[in-house]
Amino acid sequence: MIEVPLTWQLAKLGLSISMVLGLGAIAVRASPRIAGLLAGYPLGTALALFFIGLEISPLFATQSAVHTLAGFTATMALVAGYLVAGRQPGFKGIAGGLAGGFIAWLAVSTVLAQFNFTRLSGTLLTLCAIAVFSLLFRSIPDVKSPASRAFSLSALAARACLATAIVFVITWLAHWLPPAWAGTLAAFPVTM
Repeated sequence: MIEVPLTWQLAKLGLSISMVLGLGAIAVRASPRIAGLLAGYPLGTALALFFIGLEISPLFATQSAVHTLAGFTATMALVAGYLVAGRQPGFKGIAGGLAGGFIAWLAVSTVLAQFNFTRLSGTLLTLCAIAVFSLLFRSIPDVKSPASRAFSLSALAARACLATAIVFVITWLAHWLPPAWAGTLAAFPVTM
């Protein structure tokens, strides 16, 4: 394994935290909807792939990125797993949703890692998954958050720490995994 310089680790830390804090600032200053739209962009994926390329090699990151295209399908499976397993109210629903989402993500990722995707096949798979999951997610009611849920600095700090930990784990695991798994991991929803 390559020794990763401290400056790269600090840059990864700073960028990960800045990404979440920036989305939080947009949510407060502009609107939660705009922040949600921006969070939907694969910001964490770009960050993970950048550091994978820096720490391992640009070729490895390029090979991983092809699998990242298909890996977005696993992210949609995570949301579906959360939706199905998290229907109970309170902590049981949260815990069940997290477990169900992660299990769904892991199952789909395991299947996807068995295939050799190209940019075209990875993109087509994800486009098909978007169509299928859009139909499945259509039944989710659009619920507005009550105004009483004010901006919480502690919640934002927790999200920033979690996003940073996820980016560090993804890039650390990439040193030990083949490009197919590294790319699928890079698609994991860091800012969701």
